[in-house]
Amino acid sequence: MKLQRRDLLKWLSVLPLSQFLTGCNTNADSRLQLDPKPTPDVGPFEEPKYLKALEYSSLRNFKVGYLSIIQGPTSDTETLINIVVPRLKKYTYEIVEPNGTARIVEKYAQVVGPVFYHIDKIRISDLRPLQNYILNVLEISSSGNRTVIDSRSFSTLDISNAKARFALVSCMADDYRFEEIINPMWAQLEKQNPDLLFLTGDLVYVDSREFVERQKATTADIWQRYIDALKRLPLYHWKRLKPIL
Repeated sequence: MKLQRRDLLKWLSVLPLSQFLTGCNTNADSRLQLDPKPTPDVGPFEEPKYLKALEYSSLRNFKVGYLSIIQGPTSDTETLINIVVPRLKKYTYEIVEPNGTARIVEKYAQVVGPVFYHIDKIRISDLRPLQNYILNVLEISSSGNRTVIDSRSFSTLDISNAKARFALVSCMADDYRFEEIINPMWAQLEKQNPDLLFLTGDLVYVDSREFVERQKATTADIWQRYIDALKRLPLYHWKRLKPIL
């Protein structure tokens, strides 16, 4: 579905999440500030349980954020997640419950790209509100060895929260001219810990006079520029995923 920015508010009014969104703009403090007061982190995942769940794998030198991962439309019991994967890799996706038990989640679709990356799409159901989960991306060898490629925490939306906070974001350039502000800007947003993010465009600048000429973009050009942005912008590498529309 294509959505114009001017139609966004009209569209929001009919979302099932309307109750969740009600009241988001009633307080001035809910707006994204350039220099906000520090806000405490809400609902961090439990580190001991996280480590317990990964005892089978070596965590030495392990770093979160290798892949680009996007948590998409989310309710109180279900979420959709997209993972940008190298085209020759066949990853397994594992969800770790708050009690430490794990279950495999099968991808329901794959978007095949024209160059080096594909998009794996998974749907995670039977979740509980206000609980923290872990998504593990695993590579399992023919001998059964399990290697953790990436790992993120996530949760569903608390649609009963009348004071939820969301961020309205646009113009996400990955241009080298903005190198000094890209990381601090996204770090500030991460610290503010919104419940939900709206990316209203531009999501990527394809013909930004660096790689692609205006009015001459090919399918491969468009795909590659999206991959460039997904790999560069810190949002897609946050340790804790956030629902994005």
